[in-house]
Amino acid sequence: MLEAGVRNSHLEELLNDVYSVDTIRIFKPDPQVYQLAVDQLGCDHQEILFFSSNGWDVSGLATFGFHAVWVIRFGLAPESLPGNPVLEIKTLDAVLQYFSADSC
Repeated sequence: MLEAGVRNSHLEELLNDVYSVDTIRIFKPDPQVYQLAVDQLGCDHQEILFFSSNGWDVSGLATFGFHAVWVIRFGLAPESLPGNPVLEIKTLDAVLQYFSADSC
């Protein structure tokens, strides 16, 4: 399913890998989904920065231990869920401004 989306969007040249829950047949917010990323990337969960525009997704990501960035589209109000994002942005270019301000 994801392969077709990547191919139809002409993103295959920009991506090294695509991971899908299809391989484990479990869905978010089950921690096994987030562990899939840790295992596939071969890194610690604290090294992953994950973006989502869904409050429930950010909650699951942050609770698992990922650095979650909430992309607040359409001016939605923050949801009262466990876990906190490391950053809340309205557009993806805002993250570039955030990290360039923190860099040396």
